[in-house]
Amino acid sequence: MVKKDVAVDAESGDNRERILDAARRRFTAQGYTGTTIRQIAADVGVDLALVHYFFGTKDALFVAAMELPLNPATTASEMIAEARTGDFGVRLVRRLLDIWQDAASQNPMLAMVRSAATHDEAARMLREFFADVVVGPVVASLEMDEPELRVSLASSQITGLAFVRHVIQLEPLASADPDTVAAWVGPTIQRYLTAPVPNP
Repeated sequence: MVKKDVAVDAESGDNRERILDAARRRFTAQGYTGTTIRQIAADVGVDLALVHYFFGTKDALFVAAMELPLNPATTASEMIAEARTGDFGVRLVRRLLDIWQDAASQNPMLAMVRSAATHDEAARMLREFFADVVVGPVVASLEMDEPELRVSLASSQITGLAFVRHVIQLEPLASADPDTVAAWVGPTIQRYLTAPVPNP
């Protein structure tokens, strides 16, 4: 049951936006891992329960604050199942291509990619987004050896694809059909996640 004072605060239309603004500042300054819901609530001056009332989890708050078009909390189980059946790489690339194409100029993920080369905070956010939110949980569930290296390799492929296709717009990749790109890149990501570690 929601406490009475929290329910009253929830009726204030600007509290949700104030929480989102504070979350954006915290996530940008401290990254995903270094930010807590308690800190955000303190920044806004509201009860911790109010943040949970609006957003439930840190994952959900991160998605809302950074305007990300996927929620890892709801897609993790799907991605894990795809990884175990060998479909993860192609499906992930195809999903990301759709996301990036929808609003490429305003897309927060692409903004992080553009900024990562020159801004430490953006680079950290990008690392944490892949390691802690997207690829990392999938790799952990597979219980493969060298999990951190697998996450890094898969993340490098995804980041490179976003940079080349949408930032420097290298042709013919920049205008290639998404299904074609996914068919080329997806199996490489799948191999990074599930193939045996190669002998040097």
